[in-house]
Amino acid sequence: MKNNIPSFLTIGHICKDLNESSYSIGGTPFFAALTAKKMDIEPSVITKTDTTIASKLSSLNIQCLNIPTKTPTIFHNKEKKGKRVQHLLQTATKIPATIIPKKWKTAPIILLSPIINEVGFNFFNAFAKTSLLGACLQGWIRKPIKKRIHYQALPTDKRILRATVLFASKEDFQNNEEVFWKLQNKILILTNGSNGCTIKTKNIFTKIPSIKIKTINTIGAGDIFAASFLIHYFSSHNAIESALFANIFAAKAISSKTIFTMPKLAKISEFYNKTQKSFLDNLKT
Repeated sequence: MKNNIPSFLTIGHICKDLNESSYSIGGTPFFAALTAKKMDIEPSVITKTDTTIASKLSSLNIQCLNIPTKTPTIFHNKEKKGKRVQHLLQTATKIPATIIPKKWKTAPIILLSPIINEVGFNFFNAFAKTSLLGACLQGWIRKPIKKRIHYQALPTDKRILRATVLFASKEDFQNNEEVFWKLQNKILILTNGSNGCTIKTKNIFTKIPSIKIKTINTIGAGDIFAASFLIHYFSSHNAIESALFANIFAAKAISSKTIFTMPKLAKISEFYNKTQKSFLDNLKT
């Protein structure tokens, strides 16, 4: 396994998301890997979780380098007044950067995707400069207070500037997203649910609207957006077009019962191609 260079590598805890009667598999690395599969890219994951979850990934033909643990990260999620309230019931320990196989450090696309501060900032310098490196900031700014998840200040470690793309969600900042826009990475993307996203490149802000859908399941939406953006951007080298594609891809996912039942890539690409020209024309006006 370690001799195969991943086409897409994502790193972070794969967790258990509890509801009233059972649990589902969650965490950014899980949804990012599934997104890559949907886009016909073979993903690999570095994680720390229990053997049952790791076996599930193997059954989905997702290459998984797992540090087995009997205490995987567990979140309890519920809706309160239309907003998600999260509690952290248990957390696995950090993932050491020393576990990365040498050949994996040259993976073409990498998404650092912590969910509760388990990925150290030394990961930003662990990969080849030729790799497209993206990072989801949410896992570094989550902070449990009496088990309930709150959000703290953005990390100040300058190693995050190594990432080409940083992703964050508007809900993470409680209307104080200006701190995010001050970061100096090449591409900054702030998602905003049904309102689409805003992208900053070369000090220019562009709002990318979402498409009208009937939302069924929003779990993993931001993770799906981040992975689909990176994969599209790797081939297109166009941040605006990639953000539009990722908006469409994530919308198609959350308007399906699960990511497994969303439309095939060909259908999404067909819709994107129809939407792209009119969207770009509107940007010019």
